[in-house]
Amino acid sequence: MIKNKFVKEYKELIKDYTSNIEKSYDLILENYSDKYVFKNISLVEYSLAIAKKLNVYDENIIISSVLYNPYKYNLDIKKKGFPKIIRKISKDIYFINFYELINNYSISPIKIKNMIVQSFFKIEAIIITFGEALVILDYFSVIEDVKFKNRFLDIIEIAIFPLAYQLGMQNFKEEFLTQLMKLKYKDSFNKNYTELKKRYPLEKLNSLKETVINLLKNSGHKPITYNYRYKSPGSLFQKIFIRKEKKCIDDVLDIYALRLIYNSKKECYAALKFIKDNLDVIENKDIKVRDFIKHPKENGYQSIHLNIILDGFPLEIQIRTIDMHNNAEFGVSAHFHYKNIEFSEKDNRLINILKDKTLIEKPKDISYIDYISVYTQTNQEIVIPKKSTLLDFAFSLHSDFAKYFDYAEINEKIIKDKSHLLKNGDKIKIIKSKKVTIKETDIDYLFNKRNKKKFNLILK
Repeated sequence: MIKNKFVKEYKELIKDYTSNIEKSYDLILENYSDKYVFKNISLVEYSLAIAKKLNVYDENIIISSVLYNPYKYNLDIKKKGFPKIIRKISKDIYFINFYELINNYSISPIKIKNMIVQSFFKIEAIIITFGEALVILDYFSVIEDVKFKNRFLDIIEIAIFPLAYQLGMQNFKEEFLTQLMKLKYKDSFNKNYTELKKRYPLEKLNSLKETVINLLKNSGHKPITYNYRYKSPGSLFQKIFIRKEKKCIDDVLDIYALRLIYNSKKECYAALKFIKDNLDVIENKDIKVRDFIKHPKENGYQSIHLNIILDGFPLEIQIRTIDMHNNAEFGVSAHFHYKNIEFSEKDNRLINILKDKTLIEKPKDISYIDYISVYTQTNQEIVIPKKSTLLDFAFSLHSDFAKYFDYAEINEKIIKDKSHLLKNGDKIKIIKSKKVTIKETDIDYLFNKRNKKKFNLILK
């Protein structure tokens, strides 16, 4: 039975969104209640936890999180009346195949990252994959399989955290890093975080913020909004103790940070000039004002960064426009938080650059954008277009495997359906018949255009 706290919290989501969320909830109660992800953690609880983790995003992400992976569990969500966008996101989640990739120890974490990048089309699917990763981290204390836990931390460190950074999703990046440091270094992490809070109390950040904001208000440089943050403990621990970029906590100048948000670039630069003229800005051969508005980072990040000393404490000030701020926090997912932000050509370019970087061996068929990696019985990797079927795979081996197809063993399960959609990490063995089994109607089971041409040739 589902824990009451999850039902209560989920009902709050329903209030905030629409009847489609309630419909997805009813559907998983009917179909997932007897399924478990970990011991004592049902698939219903698991999917609701992902939805709760992502409840700041739009309705389509919430619904797709609740449905989790309907195509894996043979749920006909089209028949149930879910819109096309939900079906597309759900198919991406099916192709990414994240949970099964974690459990496939023969695939390295860096390969998993590449497979994820190549197999998604809708950015919503990546957001849900990140949400699922955070939920697994939340459940770490109740997961008993030590080998799984160590493997998963490696995947977070090598695949998921870097991907969140490359997509500019600061909110996910910081949470992954903090959880990773906390779980991987435990006692050392907790000890140093305690020291940090003593040396840099949160109350002091409030005081510094008030001083700067009042000064800006009184001088005609009031931002339209502002926020402030305490450096994430994961980021600080990594910088000092893992990368050893700094010798001690006091060498880190951005533990306290204040973000000033303006309407325009012109206002940003006016505020910058005022701060440089009226506050103690740190500038030397090692520390300078960093202008990422004029020179954006590779992931599209834009902002002006400068460091000041105020009341004996360092404070980093970040100056940016509202659009820059939304993109800085949520990267290519920003438009799912704020409906006035559109998915830009810049976002598409960033995703395409990532796909080009990760696809080491480009398939001969370049008419497709998205790919998955599957494996033969001898562990040979074959990169094929996403949405490829079992019959497509047979053709990719040799036309004879399609011509004499009898059945397949996919992940040690017998599959006879030629139209079966393959997903990342599938291990496939084709069993041939002694007789020709291919029929004219089998062309409907092919997705790849090249394979359709091969099909017509073997029928002649």
